[in-house]
Amino acid sequence: MPFEVIVLGGSGTFPAPGAACSGYLFRSASTNLWIDTGPGTFANLQRHIDPAEVDAILLSHLHVDHCTDFFPYTYWKRFGPGKGLPPMDVYAHAGAPGLLGHLTGGDPTFEGHVNFKEITPTLIETIGDFELRFCRTRHPVETYAIRALANAQTVVYTADTGPSRPVTDFAWGANLLIAEASFQQSSKETADLHMSAQEAGQMAAQAQVTQLALTHLVPGLDPNVSIEQAQREYRGEIHVACDNLRLLVY
Repeated sequence: MPFEVIVLGGSGTFPAPGAACSGYLFRSASTNLWIDTGPGTFANLQRHIDPAEVDAILLSHLHVDHCTDFFPYTYWKRFGPGKGLPPMDVYAHAGAPGLLGHLTGGDPTFEGHVNFKEITPTLIETIGDFELRFCRTRHPVETYAIRALANAQTVVYTADTGPSRPVTDFAWGANLLIAEASFQQSSKETADLHMSAQEAGQMAAQAQVTQLALTHLVPGLDPNVSIEQAQREYRGEIHVACDNLRLLVY
């Protein structure tokens, strides 16, 4: 099985009607990584695999549109079919166990069903077929872009970020760049929050990636306009992330 990414949700900031917020399933022949658990993504995950097949969960940051389906997952783990399975490894920044645990009664271990592991800019982690690296992004809270290598193919997910030279360098040469493209206009007010589609195209061109997937579009924007704006800067293949879209990494 080749390396593929299944979009579990691509809506930015809040869900569009019938759509989920940020979440991605990175799949190789023997490893499944759930990247970001935005609202609606757990339901979509179950369209593709049994949750018991997830090898690890990675949370780029803890804004609610990226993490709230972590909670229904833990209910599945504690009270549903996942009961009795080994603890799930969850990669997140250092403050995640306390914050997430506080929202469910103060237990950062979720009664032993979750094993938190800290993401740092220097972490290099191997999970099954994947080698993972991380980069701080330009966002108001601690947020990490994720670089995943499997089968000699690389995917970089920017998570939430404004235009960023470090993230662009981090994405260099990727086979697929999943870049947030929240807006169709950039401004000084949004520069430390999110990118526009044209800025995502600039990042893809500068990083010389093979494919670009625009994600985190604010609901109501015409995705065709976002593609046109990205094409002003980037001449490669462009997709728009939507629920259950399969992206082959080549």
